[in-house]
Amino acid sequence: MASKFSKFDTAGFERWEYKIGGVDTVVYTIGEGAPVMYWHGGGTWHGFAWAREWKDRFKVILPYHPGFGESGEAPDIGSMDDFVMHYIELCDAMNLTSFSLVGTSFGGYMASAFAITHPRRVSKLVLVSPGGITDPAFPMGNWRGVSGEEFAKLFVADPKIIREFLPDRFEERIGREGQYAGKGFGPSTVSGPKLLKHMQRLKMPVLVIWGDQDRILPPGLAAHWAKAIPHGAHKMIENAGHLLLDESKAARDAVRAFLA
Repeated sequence: MASKFSKFDTAGFERWEYKIGGVDTVVYTIGEGAPVMYWHGGGTWHGFAWAREWKDRFKVILPYHPGFGESGEAPDIGSMDDFVMHYIELCDAMNLTSFSLVGTSFGGYMASAFAITHPRRVSKLVLVSPGGITDPAFPMGNWRGVSGEEFAKLFVADPKIIREFLPDRFEERIGREGQYAGKGFGPSTVSGPKLLKHMQRLKMPVLVIWGDQDRILPPGLAAHWAKAIPHGAHKMIENAGHLLLDESKAARDAVRAFLA
Protein backbone atom coordinates (compact mmCIF):
# COMPACT_ATOMS: atom_id res chain seq x y z
CA MET A 1 0.00 0.00 0.00
CA ALA A 2 1.42 3.40 -0.98
CA SER A 3 2.32 5.73 1.85
CA LYS A 4 1.05 9.27 2.22
CA PHE A 5 4.27 10.50 0.61
CA SER A 6 3.80 8.65 -2.70
CA LYS A 7 1.83 11.47 -4.33
CA PHE A 8 4.82 13.79 -4.41
CA ASP A 9 6.52 14.12 -7.80
CA THR A 10 5.77 10.58 -8.96
CA ALA A 11 3.40 10.97 -11.93
CA GLY A 12 4.92 8.94 -14.73
CA PHE A 13 7.23 6.98 -12.42
CA GLU A 14 6.95 3.29 -11.62
CA ARG A 15 6.99 2.28 -7.96
CA TRP A 16 8.66 -0.92 -6.72
CA GLU A 17 8.96 -2.45 -3.26
CA TYR A 18 11.77 -4.70 -2.03
CA LYS A 19 12.52 -6.31 1.30
CA ILE A 20 16.25 -5.74 1.86
CA GLY A 21 17.73 -7.09 5.06
CA GLY A 22 14.31 -6.86 6.65
CA VAL A 23 13.84 -3.22 5.57
CA ASP A 24 10.91 -2.29 3.32
CA THR A 25 12.69 -0.42 0.53
CA VAL A 26 10.78 1.67 -2.03
CA VAL A 27 12.32 2.39 -5.43
CA TYR A 28 10.93 4.64 -8.15
CA THR A 29 12.04 4.31 -11.77
CA ILE A 30 11.43 6.32 -14.91
CA GLY A 31 12.60 6.08 -18.51
CA GLU A 32 14.38 3.53 -20.66
CA GLY A 33 18.02 3.04 -21.56
CA ALA A 34 21.29 2.71 -19.68
CA PRO A 35 20.70 2.44 -15.90
CA VAL A 36 21.46 5.49 -13.75
CA MET A 37 21.05 5.09 -9.99
CA TYR A 38 20.34 8.30 -8.06
CA TRP A 39 20.90 8.60 -4.31
CA HIS A 40 19.15 11.52 -2.63
CA GLY A 41 20.57 13.66 0.13
CA GLY A 42 19.72 13.91 3.81
CA GLY A 43 16.12 14.92 3.08
CA THR A 44 13.54 13.79 0.55
CA TRP A 45 10.97 16.57 0.91
CA HIS A 46 11.84 18.15 -2.46
CA GLY A 47 11.22 14.94 -4.42
CA PHE A 48 12.85 14.09 -7.74
CA ALA A 49 10.65 15.58 -10.42
CA TRP A 50 13.81 16.72 -12.24
CA ALA A 51 14.50 13.08 -13.25
CA ARG A 52 11.78 13.33 -15.90
CA GLU A 53 14.23 15.30 -18.05
CA TRP A 54 16.47 12.22 -18.35
CA LYS A 55 13.81 9.62 -19.12
CA ASP A 56 14.36 9.71 -22.89
CA ARG A 57 18.01 8.67 -22.50
CA PHE A 58 18.32 6.67 -19.28
CA LYS A 59 16.46 4.39 -16.96
CA VAL A 60 16.68 6.48 -13.79
CA ILE A 61 16.47 4.44 -10.57
CA LEU A 62 15.54 6.42 -7.46
CA PRO A 63 15.48 4.46 -4.21
CA TYR A 64 14.63 5.88 -0.83
CA HIS A 65 17.42 5.15 1.65
CA PRO A 66 16.54 3.03 4.71
CA GLY A 67 14.64 5.26 7.12
CA PHE A 68 13.91 7.91 4.48
CA GLY A 69 10.78 8.78 2.54
CA GLU A 70 8.59 5.79 1.84
CA SER A 71 11.19 3.21 2.89
CA GLY A 72 10.75 1.56 6.27
CA GLU A 73 12.56 1.95 9.54
CA ALA A 74 16.04 0.41 9.76
CA PRO A 75 17.12 0.05 13.40
CA ASP A 76 20.32 -1.80 12.47
CA ILE A 77 21.71 1.08 10.41
CA GLY A 78 24.58 2.59 12.37
CA SER A 79 27.21 3.74 9.88
CA MET A 80 27.92 4.48 6.25
CA ASP A 81 29.15 0.89 5.91
CA ASP A 82 25.62 -0.28 6.72
CA PHE A 83 24.09 1.98 4.05
CA VAL A 84 26.60 0.68 1.50
CA MET A 85 25.79 -2.93 2.38
CA HIS A 86 22.09 -2.19 2.04
CA TYR A 87 22.66 -0.98 -1.50
CA ILE A 88 24.81 -3.95 -2.46
CA GLU A 89 21.88 -6.16 -1.47
CA LEU A 90 19.38 -3.93 -3.30
CA CYS A 91 21.50 -4.01 -6.48
CA ASP A 92 21.63 -7.80 -6.25
CA ALA A 93 17.85 -7.94 -5.83
CA MET A 94 17.44 -5.71 -8.91
CA ASN A 95 20.06 -7.62 -10.94
CA LEU A 96 22.14 -4.46 -11.32
CA THR A 97 25.78 -5.40 -11.87
CA SER A 98 26.99 -2.20 -13.55
CA PHE A 99 25.42 1.25 -13.63
CA SER A 100 26.15 4.96 -13.48
CA LEU A 101 25.76 6.38 -9.98
CA VAL A 102 24.72 9.93 -9.06
CA GLY A 103 24.65 11.03 -5.43
CA THR A 104 23.68 14.38 -3.90
CA SER A 105 24.97 15.73 -0.56
CA PHE A 106 24.61 12.89 1.96
CA GLY A 107 23.89 10.65 -1.03
CA GLY A 108 27.10 11.94 -2.61
CA TYR A 109 29.07 10.82 0.40
CA MET A 110 27.30 7.48 0.18
CA ALA A 111 27.99 7.21 -3.56
CA SER A 112 31.70 7.91 -3.08
CA ALA A 113 31.88 5.30 -0.29
CA PHE A 114 30.07 2.77 -2.48
CA ALA A 115 32.31 3.44 -5.49
CA ILE A 116 35.46 3.22 -3.36
CA THR A 117 34.50 -0.14 -1.87
CA HIS A 118 32.76 -1.66 -4.93
CA PRO A 119 34.34 0.10 -7.93
CA ARG A 120 33.45 -2.59 -10.47
CA ARG A 121 29.75 -1.88 -9.97
CA VAL A 122 30.03 1.78 -10.99
CA SER A 123 30.63 2.66 -14.64
CA LYS A 124 30.46 6.45 -14.09
CA LEU A 125 30.22 8.44 -10.86
CA VAL A 126 28.68 11.87 -10.33
CA LEU A 127 29.00 13.60 -6.96
CA VAL A 128 26.64 16.56 -6.59
CA SER A 129 27.77 18.89 -3.77
CA PRO A 130 28.83 15.76 -1.83
CA GLY A 131 29.10 15.50 1.94
CA GLY A 132 31.69 13.61 3.96
CA ILE A 133 34.49 16.19 4.02
CA THR A 134 34.71 19.17 6.36
CA ASP A 135 37.14 22.06 6.66
CA PRO A 136 37.15 24.76 9.38
CA ALA A 137 38.07 27.27 6.68
CA PHE A 138 34.67 26.66 5.09
CA PRO A 139 32.28 26.21 8.02
CA MET A 140 28.70 25.13 7.59
CA GLY A 141 26.08 27.65 8.62
CA ASN A 142 24.45 27.91 12.03
CA TRP A 143 20.81 26.98 11.46
CA ARG A 144 19.73 26.65 15.09
CA GLY A 145 16.36 28.24 15.58
CA VAL A 146 15.66 28.39 11.84
CA SER A 147 12.78 26.12 10.84
CA GLY A 148 10.12 25.53 8.26
CA GLU A 149 10.14 27.49 5.03
CA GLU A 150 12.95 29.81 6.12
CA PHE A 151 15.24 26.82 6.65
CA ALA A 152 14.24 25.30 3.33
CA LYS A 153 15.13 28.55 1.55
CA LEU A 154 18.75 28.05 2.57
CA PHE A 155 18.94 25.11 0.15
CA VAL A 156 18.48 27.20 -3.00
CA ALA A 157 19.92 30.35 -4.54
CA ASP A 158 16.48 31.56 -5.63
CA PRO A 159 14.14 31.33 -2.61
CA LYS A 160 11.05 31.76 -4.78
CA ILE A 161 11.34 28.24 -6.19
CA ILE A 162 11.05 26.66 -2.75
CA ARG A 163 7.33 27.39 -2.86
CA GLU A 164 7.00 24.59 -5.40
CA PHE A 165 7.95 22.11 -2.67
CA LEU A 166 6.54 23.63 0.53
CA PRO A 167 4.83 23.72 2.94
CA ASP A 168 3.38 20.22 2.89
CA ARG A 169 6.58 18.27 2.29
CA PHE A 170 9.11 19.62 4.73
CA GLU A 171 8.28 19.46 8.41
CA GLU A 172 6.89 15.92 8.42
CA ARG A 173 10.05 14.43 6.89
CA ILE A 174 13.03 16.41 8.11
CA GLY A 175 13.13 15.13 11.70
CA ARG A 176 13.00 11.41 10.97
CA GLU A 177 15.37 11.58 8.03
CA GLY A 178 17.87 13.78 9.83
CA GLN A 179 18.33 11.10 12.48
CA TYR A 180 19.19 8.49 9.85
CA ALA A 181 21.51 10.85 8.00
CA GLY A 182 23.36 11.43 11.26
CA LYS A 183 24.02 7.71 11.58
CA GLY A 184 25.81 7.76 8.26
CA PHE A 185 28.51 10.03 9.66
CA GLY A 186 29.55 7.61 12.41
CA PRO A 187 32.87 5.73 12.34
CA SER A 188 33.21 3.55 9.25
CA THR A 189 35.82 2.26 6.81
CA VAL A 190 35.43 5.43 4.73
CA SER A 191 34.69 8.16 7.28
CA GLY A 192 36.63 11.37 7.84
CA PRO A 193 40.19 11.55 6.47
CA LYS A 194 39.92 7.92 5.30
CA LEU A 195 37.47 9.05 2.64
CA LEU A 196 40.06 11.30 1.00
CA LYS A 197 42.77 8.69 1.39
CA HIS A 198 40.82 6.08 -0.56
CA MET A 199 39.76 8.33 -3.44
CA GLN A 200 42.60 6.92 -5.49
CA ARG A 201 40.49 3.77 -5.89
CA LEU A 202 38.08 5.70 -8.11
CA LYS A 203 39.25 4.64 -11.57
CA MET A 204 35.92 5.20 -13.34
CA PRO A 205 35.05 8.58 -14.95
CA VAL A 206 34.08 10.98 -12.15
CA LEU A 207 32.28 14.33 -12.22
CA VAL A 208 32.10 16.55 -9.13
CA ILE A 209 29.62 19.39 -9.53
CA TRP A 210 28.72 22.18 -7.11
CA GLY A 211 26.53 25.28 -6.90
CA ASP A 212 28.44 28.50 -6.33
CA GLN A 213 25.69 29.76 -3.97
CA ASP A 214 25.54 26.60 -1.81
CA ARG A 215 24.80 27.61 1.80
CA ILE A 216 24.58 24.05 3.15
CA LEU A 217 27.94 22.64 2.00
CA PRO A 218 30.16 25.62 1.10
CA PRO A 219 31.52 25.56 -2.46
CA GLY A 220 35.02 26.03 -1.08
CA LEU A 221 34.92 22.36 -0.10
CA ALA A 222 35.01 21.47 -3.80
CA ALA A 223 38.77 22.08 -3.77
CA HIS A 224 39.27 19.06 -1.49
CA TRP A 225 37.45 16.80 -3.94
CA ALA A 226 39.42 18.25 -6.85
CA LYS A 227 42.69 17.49 -5.05
CA ALA A 228 41.58 14.00 -4.04
CA ILE A 229 40.27 13.13 -7.54
CA PRO A 230 42.69 14.98 -9.85
CA HIS A 231 41.68 12.90 -12.87
CA GLY A 232 37.98 13.74 -12.44
CA ALA A 233 35.95 16.49 -14.07
CA HIS A 234 35.03 19.37 -11.78
CA LYS A 235 32.34 21.94 -12.52
CA MET A 236 30.96 24.91 -10.60
CA ILE A 237 27.43 26.00 -11.54
CA GLU A 238 26.65 29.70 -11.31
CA ASN A 239 23.62 31.05 -9.46
CA ALA A 240 22.68 27.71 -7.92
CA GLY A 241 22.42 26.42 -4.37
CA HIS A 242 22.52 23.06 -2.61
CA LEU A 243 19.49 21.51 -4.34
CA LEU A 244 21.48 21.67 -7.55
CA LEU A 245 19.55 19.23 -9.74
CA ASP A 246 16.20 20.59 -8.57
CA GLU A 247 17.15 24.22 -9.12
CA SER A 248 19.49 24.34 -12.09
CA LYS A 249 18.82 23.14 -15.64
CA ALA A 250 22.48 23.88 -16.40
CA ALA A 251 23.47 21.36 -13.73
CA ARG A 252 21.01 18.74 -14.99
CA ASP A 253 22.27 19.21 -18.54
CA ALA A 254 25.93 18.97 -17.45
CA VAL A 255 25.33 15.72 -15.59
CA ARG A 256 23.25 14.28 -18.41
CA ALA A 257 25.99 15.11 -20.95
CA PHE A 258 28.64 13.51 -18.75
CA LEU A 259 26.61 10.33 -18.32
CA ALA A 260 25.82 10.14 -22.04
